[in-house]
Amino acid sequence: MPRPDSWARYSWARGGPYAYIVIAVLTVTGLAAMSAAAPPQALTFGMPAIGPALAAASARPPAVLAVGGYAFLAGFAVSTWQGLLGSADQFARLFLIVCATAISWVIARSLRRLLRDTAAAARERKMLAAIAEQSTDAIIMTSMDGTVISWNRGAELLYGYTAEEIVGHGFGRVMPPDRQEAVEPALSALAAGERIRVDEGRRLCRDGTERWVSVTVSPIRDERGAIVAAAATERDITDQKRREAEERIAAERSARAARLESLGQLRGAAQPQPRRHHPAGVPRAPAPVAGPRQPRSSRPDPA
Repeated sequence: MPRPDSWARYSWARGGPYAYIVIAVLTVTGLAAMSAAAPPQALTFGMPAIGPALAAASARPPAVLAVGGYAFLAGFAVSTWQGLLGSADQFARLFLIVCATAISWVIARSLRRLLRDTAAAARERKMLAAIAEQSTDAIIMTSMDGTVISWNRGAELLYGYTAEEIVGHGFGRVMPPDRQEAVEPALSALAAGERIRVDEGRRLCRDGTERWVSVTVSPIRDERGAIVAAAATERDITDQKRREAEERIAAERSARAARLESLGQLRGAAQPQPRRHHPAGVPRAPAPVAGPRQPRSSRPDPA
């Protein structure tokens, strides 16, 4: 919906705000002319009060006040020309025009605020749609029965299905056969207002390959707060899972090699040391044997 401040650029065929103002002015003019042509006893000069009500559709409060002022002047001129100046009838009809103008001004102001909020919401939805379309993650919206109603470019790249191929079909198309039964409990949880997060989940691509994804699913509410849809953001973590598996295998191999090396060292320490042999033909010298100790003579040495 266009912004209220840009309506003036719209053509008459599109019902721009100035069209309502012009129609209101012409209506006031026509009714004033009819009142002037009618006899004073008819008291029709209050009919221009319709003009401000018509101008309220323009959602421009200043324009409503302008049309209301014009209707007041027209009614005052006609009643004065008919000789009703200062009469109770003139006061009652002019008061009717003032009240109609005030009510129309309030309506125009509320309508302008509503149009501004609606335009802001439309711009926000358009911006969010652009962000979702340009996101590299798969952003998928489904109805509460699991039917896909929105499928962005990221989902096309991840799963291989175009939006034309999958919108209107069940989301179970990308679920592996052994995970089909998980769709209904998830939809029931979303209908209860819960937010679902899955760190690791499997999905089935169009070519039959499986991908690992992290998933966040949130319920979508309408203006009344009722849950009408579910929005899922799915990020491909297949490469991350592959790297983690490779790192885990490498760590296990390293740990196994370290254990084997430790066992080899322990086995080597437990083996007995070999005996040392002398060269062939060389007898080992016997260890000297100490004889009995001779007693020392008490006689003096001869000279």
